[in-house]
Amino acid sequence: MNYTTSIDVGIDTVINSIKNELYTLLQDRWSGEIDAYGRVYKNVDGQGKIVPEVPLDNNELTSAFYNDQKAGVYFFIDSDTQSTEDEIVYTNEVKVTFMVDLTRILPDEPYRPDELARRDVVEFLRSISDERYGIVRVEKGIRSVFRDFDIDSIPFNDISPNHVFSVVIDLNYYLTDKCS
Repeated sequence: MNYTTSIDVGIDTVINSIKNELYTLLQDRWSGEIDAYGRVYKNVDGQGKIVPEVPLDNNELTSAFYNDQKAGVYFFIDSDTQSTEDEIVYTNEVKVTFMVDLTRILPDEPYRPDELARRDVVEFLRSISDERYGIVRVEKGIRSVFRDFDIDSIPFNDISPNHVFSVVIDLNYYLTDKCS
């Protein structure tokens, strides 16, 4: 399911645009149901641990972590720093983060298709880029991808058939961007 929210200003405008375009491309390439969310919020849970949460359609927050009832999930983790050279265009390093069951998204592959899944996402991001962002690197593994969060509560591991990875982008946006 592609979750939409009423939060669509500044960085969220560009993130939601990328999320929607990526969702369409992934539906054509991958099997199984994928949940697509926008930007993650760093929140503190009842035990004082930092956890990633995303808004649902009704703007209630839910865990961003993988739900094994689905083939996968993806969402966006922005950095805490937004830089600008002209006070108009801002740049933020954003992780386009995936938690997937490889056997469900690419069921016909005879080997662990983790490299294929990462390649698909990179190629799709390259195909929809219109100068809004540039790809910086790919990160894989729970410890690397979720280094700013408490990972003890992640009900998912990175052992076959599961895979966690991020494609890191430098995203450019205007604070005054609004979805029309």
